This record gives sequence, structure tokens and C-alpha cells, in this order.
Amino acid sequence: TLSWPQHQHDPEHTGRSSWPLYKPPAGYVVEKINLPLIGGNTASIVDYPLIYGGNLYVISAAGGRNYLACLNFTGRKKLWERDIGTGTVQRSPAISREGVLYIVIDSAMSAFDLERDGEPAGQPYTLAGKLSNFTDLTVGNDGSLYVALQEDNVNYLCGFTPKLRPFLKSGPFRSISTVTVSADGSTVFAQTDVGGVAVDIANPSKQLTIPLAKAWDYFHVPLAGPEGNVMVFSDFTDASNQGNVAGYGGP
Repeated sequence: TLSWPQHQHDPEHTGRSSWPLYKPPAGYVVEKINLPLIGGNTASIVDYPLIYGGNLYVISAAGGRNYLACLNFTGRKKLWERDIGTGTVQRSPAISREGVLYIVIDSAMSAFDLERDGEPAGQPYTLAGKLSNFTDLTVGNDGSLYVALQEDNVNYLCGFTPKLRPFLKSGPFRSISTVTVSADGSTVFAQTDVGGVAVDIANPSKQLTIPLAKAWDYFHVPLAGPEGNVMVFSDFTDASNQGNVAGYGGP
């Protein structure tokens, strides 16, 4: 489509439809595309390319610097590029429905307005810690941003406004998954070592811990149903190559 905001599609991670799996079109031939020069060099793409407004957006490392580049949908023509500094890009960037791209480089979280050729959308925010292991950025439907942060070897579920001002911090947890937002945007969920955690955004003190069968080695991103605050948690362990799937329905 013309508005695929991030590689997991949306903050609920539900894909294109309510419950059925999406079957991709068939009959296409894979074609190798040589990307245009970015930063005057052959670019090395960092993580997932993203789609917004019919164009491709890539973060590339070239000549010791990072660039945000906008390509047309075929990937053959560069429309614009912006130097976004040096450092190591942490995880995949994410794009809000308003066209703001969020990215963490080293310990600084920044926002860039894709509707204005990638101009900064506010001041960068320096994180107190670092992104937690195995977690990504999640953008809510209202443009708010949710991340799991590690500080002093423990993890917190954190929320930020579209202008990167912190407004939510829940924890600590020994381990945590990527954060998921309920379909109505009222609750954020994560899977942790103590079970599933649901936090009411309007009243964070109403945090709810959902007991799960067992704390395993790795947590998948929780899935949100299209209604009823339905949430699905899953995990697995390396030792037995097995895991659990658990469904939760809340108020």
C-alpha cells in the first residue's frame, strides 16, 4: 500500500486485516536493484527499508556517516538525502502515520519529518540507558513512541510524546519484549520475566501483571487483536526448541 508505516505495519502488529492471514500476490519475479549513490558513496543499508507515502526510506552508512535517503518506489531514483550524523544505528527506525521517522543512534533518539525532506522534528532526546535487547521502536496511532530501555541492567517500558518528551515509565523488569499498543490505543503491553504486563496509558498506576505459564528464554512481540483488548503472548526456549502461546482478553 502507500502507507506502510513500519516493518511491523502498525503499533498493534496485526498486519493488514483483522484476524485472517494475508496472502501475498503471486507471479512476481525477484529483481536485483542497484541503489543510487548516497552521501557520494556506494551505500550500505542499515536494517529494514521502510515505505511511506509511496516512497522508500532507507538509513545508510556511507563514508563514516549516516544518511536518511528517500527513494522512489522502484528504488532506482534518489529524491533527497539528509546527513543524520555519525554513530551506530540501534534497531530499525519507525515511521508514524504523520510521516515522522524516529531513530536511535547510539544513545540519542531523534525525529525527522519526511513531509519536509527529512528536516529534524524537534530536539534529539538523550536516553538514560540503552535500548533493551531484542526490542524495537513502536509508534502509537496518535504518534506517541514506545520503547523498552535498559538502565543499570534492568529494563523499563517507556513512552514518549511525538516531540520526544517522556511521559511514561514502568518497571523494572529483568527482561522485556518489544512494546505493543492495544487497538484502541489505551493500553500498552509487553512480555516480561514476570509475565505479560498491561499498562493503562491514562492511569499508569493501574498496571496489571498477567501470569503466564513460564518465563522462557526469548519473548516474541505481543500481538494485539482488533477489538476487546485481546492480546496474544508467545515465547520459546533454545534448550528444547519449544514454547508457549497465551491469549488474554481484558477490560
